[in-house]
Amino acid sequence: MRGRTGAWLVQGVNQRTYVAKWAQPGSVRGLISEMYAGTLLSHLQIRTPPITILDVTDGVLLERSDYLRIRGIADRARLHPGCHYGSLVEPDLERQAVYDILPTALYRTLDNRMDFVATLLVDKLLNNRDYRQAVFYRQQRGRRQLVAEMIDHGMCLGGDDWVFEDAPLWGIHVNPAAYDEVLGWSQLEPLLEEIRELPPALLESVRERVPAEWLLIEGGLAGSELDRVADLIMARRTKVRSLIQAVLDLPDQTIFRNWGCASPIEYPIKKDCTRAAANPGRLSASSGAGD
Repeated sequence: MRGRTGAWLVQGVNQRTYVAKWAQPGSVRGLISEMYAGTLLSHLQIRTPPITILDVTDGVLLERSDYLRIRGIADRARLHPGCHYGSLVEPDLERQAVYDILPTALYRTLDNRMDFVATLLVDKLLNNRDYRQAVFYRQQRGRRQLVAEMIDHGMCLGGDDWVFEDAPLWGIHVNPAAYDEVLGWSQLEPLLEEIRELPPALLESVRERVPAEWLLIEGGLAGSELDRVADLIMARRTKVRSLIQAVLDLPDQTIFRNWGCASPIEYPIKKDCTRAAANPGRLSASSGAGD
């Protein structure tokens, strides 16, 4: 599979398929970032792969090593059997096609397009420094309706350094058609309220799931560092609105292409689109708590 993490498809003893990401020096922080993001997305009922801690055996690692060797791919990973990060693959890969790129015209047919909007708020909360990645597939074989599933959250929490430095375009999906349903703050406020009310126990549950051996792999990563990250996330809950305002304040912003329109329109945009009377795109932003 593509990507810097060297992800690998494995089959569990339950015969389900998982994407395995390896716990090794230099990767553990990214895996914990994945856990925070996946937990929050699932809590908000956003479609994302369920998180699993995989107990990987020597045999699986040997199979991986042999595969790379046969294909002449250098394997520099220092992998050991034990706990690794896994995300469940929902579609049946033998019978269902999975896409990582979708034509713009098909975004309006997505069954859960508003998940992109909710995920953007989570990405802002968690300071995702990557663009928002997703895969697309049909929920049931034979159905035409596609769904989007949010994947790859390893650059949340500011990347491997866990340093929070915000930028307006971080966390944005590559195709603005994902946000065409958004007309103004009235659609975002319920989502913002859900984020403001995220319970501290939710973040505590993430820490409890982090395998102790991961902290040792990362050179003695202290539990207090996890506490610091959780405190930062909690403090940022009221800052998300201002981070979205920063996107709206971009010169010639084209992320929310229908912002201020009375109803969603198809693109290319018409210059005479009817604007909502209140023009909700210019409400003053609350300062919120910093990090």
